Amino acid sequence: MNTHRIVTSAWALIVLLALPLGSVRGAPDKRVAVVELKNSAKLTSGKVSALTELVRGEVSELLGGRYTVITKENINVLVDEQTCNDASGASCEVEMGRLLSAHYVISGQLTQLGAKLTLILKVHDTQSAKLVGVREGSAEELGRLKDRVLPRVSRGACALIDPEVASRGDVLSAELKALEREAGMKAEAEGEDDLEAQLAALERVEVERGQVVRQGSDEEYQRELKRLEQVAEEHEAHERTASREWARVEEVAQKSATKGEVAVRLFLKKYGGHRLGNPKASEAQALLEQVQRRQLEERKQRLSEAHLKAVKRAWRQARRVVLKGDEKAERALALFLNAYADHPMGNPLESEAREAFAEAQRARQARLEAEHLKRVTRDWKKAKRCVKRGDAKGEKALALFLKKYASHELGNPLESEAQSTFEEAKAERERGEREAHERQVRAEWARVARVVKGGGKPAIKAVELFLKRFKGHPMGNPLASEAEGVLESLRSGGSPGVGGGKAGIVWVKIPGGRFEMGSNKYGSEKPVHTVRVRSFYMSKTEVTVGQYRKCVEAGRCTEPDTGSYCNWGKSGREDHPINCVDWGQARTFAKWVGANVDLPTEAEWEYAARSAGRKVKYAWGNQEPSCRYAVMSDGGYGCGEERTWSVCSKKRGNTKQGLCDMSGNVWEWVLDEWHGSYSGAPSNGSQAWGDVPTCRQRCDAGSARRVSRGGSWDDDADRLRVASRDRVSPVSRRNYLGFRLRRT
Repeated sequence: MNTHRIVTSAWALIVLLALPLGSVRGAPDKRVAVVELKNSAKLTSGKVSALTELVRGEVSELLGGRYTVITKENINVLVDEQTCNDASGASCEVEMGRLLSAHYVISGQLTQLGAKLTLILKVHDTQSAKLVGVREGSAEELGRLKDRVLPRVSRGACALIDPEVASRGDVLSAELKALEREAGMKAEAEGEDDLEAQLAALERVEVERGQVVRQGSDEEYQRELKRLEQVAEEHEAHERTASREWARVEEVAQKSATKGEVAVRLFLKKYGGHRLGNPKASEAQALLEQVQRRQLEERKQRLSEAHLKAVKRAWRQARRVVLKGDEKAERALALFLNAYADHPMGNPLESEAREAFAEAQRARQARLEAEHLKRVTRDWKKAKRCVKRGDAKGEKALALFLKKYASHELGNPLESEAQSTFEEAKAERERGEREAHERQVRAEWARVARVVKGGGKPAIKAVELFLKRFKGHPMGNPLASEAEGVLESLRSGGSPGVGGGKAGIVWVKIPGGRFEMGSNKYGSEKPVHTVRVRSFYMSKTEVTVGQYRKCVEAGRCTEPDTGSYCNWGKSGREDHPINCVDWGQARTFAKWVGANVDLPTEAEWEYAARSAGRKVKYAWGNQEPSCRYAVMSDGGYGCGEERTWSVCSKKRGNTKQGLCDMSGNVWEWVLDEWHGSYSGAPSNGSQAWGDVPTCRQRCDAGSARRVSRGGSWDDDADRLRVASRDRVSPVSRRNYLGFRLRRT
């Protein structure tokens, strides 16, 4: 083969491969920026700029059909010197590409190790901010790097952006041109004799993806086909080798993230500049990111464990002080918490420390309170002996005991007990004095009563002396109302009523006045309203079985019912309140006693129950009801007896005027008709509200529902209130219902 034919064939091959393989493309729709190469090879800036321009030229030639390649002038206009300095959240190259509105950025670096120069090109996707891939190549001298390595590395970088680049003829054309330039340079240096060697080098350019170079004969065709088969086999062998080595890299990465990162980087470096590329590049990049994340997590874990260990060590030192629970403990806790307040990993033992201090505080407080209680108890035992006297000396001892601990930070845990002890002792003392006084008054009244039975002026004089004797006494005269009633009766010429009369009714004078009637607890007790009441006499007790019997024996009253809980017909109950009588029977008995005698009005009853209109909750005052004050449901019906008791059995429950059983024992009939509330109630409490039939001897029960007051032996505390009221059919004969009398 002569030289002319070889040259002609070579140029024909170059022209053929330079033709575009695809159809004509439309206008470019994407942008690629090639930024200035970084100089790490100690080259002059002029040489680096020249190499950068060569890379831009190669990229423009390879991608120009589908992409717009930004020129140096464009980059200088759009990007200032502070771009990299201001970049954040992404690499400098990505940030520059975004500012240039480029879809891809190609950046590079020149390095030198000894005499060996290396060109490294990186491709970044600006949208995902990810590294698409790296291509590199090396040469012993700058000229060889510029003519042979730079075009090949540029082609590899472009193929990462557009895979079709590797199969297009213009790529081969560019590489052939590079080889041609290299061949031309050598030809000038070595002469025309090396032309055949240069053409042979050109013919060794690999043709990828099934491109076939047309030859002028079957022999050349077969030779080229064989070469392509060898290329395919080489690709397969390369892929097998890369896959085998990649499996080893994955195995190392699985065992250790740190070693895995090194292995992946070595793998990428080994195949990054390989002429057949890296078939595992995307997997390697993904694994690299994975092991880097693992390393970060492992490092965080190690730091967290080390931090926890340090915090535990500090907590062990502080805990000894914190567990004391005092002020020093509080300062120690604050120091421990402040030591890690601004630490990025915080204080993992903060909750434990706070809970330990709180528990220590509680334990210390309990210990202090126990010690304080012990001291207070010791002092109380000394003072209690004197306090229980209930007199002035006891009151002084109480004051000294309370004063000692009045300003103590833990107070006086026995203050209530001490005060209640003194109050009970005082009440017991006063009760004893009252009972002694009452016994004295009753003894005097018994002497007067014997004189009163004779009547006349001596009787009047005796009662007047009795009233005068106890008028100024500090404890008063508990029988004053009764004595005044007797005196008034004597002066009017009537029966004295001291253990006498038709039924032996004892009358107690209730002075007139105004009071607030009702309560705000239930609708039937509302509204609270002002009522005025004239003076009247109220029977001291509920009418007893024995008193009612006298009316029956006189032929005026009818017998009550005799049910299981009725007192009529039961032996030993003569002094129990009569029950199981209806409203008409109660009024008939009243009219038998006297023409000016009847049931009390509802207002008169409540006024008397309030000790002449006082603001009290119960007949005896505001103490909570119990069997000490009333016959009620407390420990069982009827205080455990399941029946009524003798009248006046609970003297502690008497009113200030001496009325017995106004709360408890039996409910009591009153004159008034039932109304659901006090709306429209009269202000004159001496007049019954509603229709009250007139009767002189026998009284009819009628049909209108009537009111009952006072509560009974089977009621709880709420029904014993002086404001409590109930409605009853006038013909009802209940075992819990009786009555008492009022005289005008």
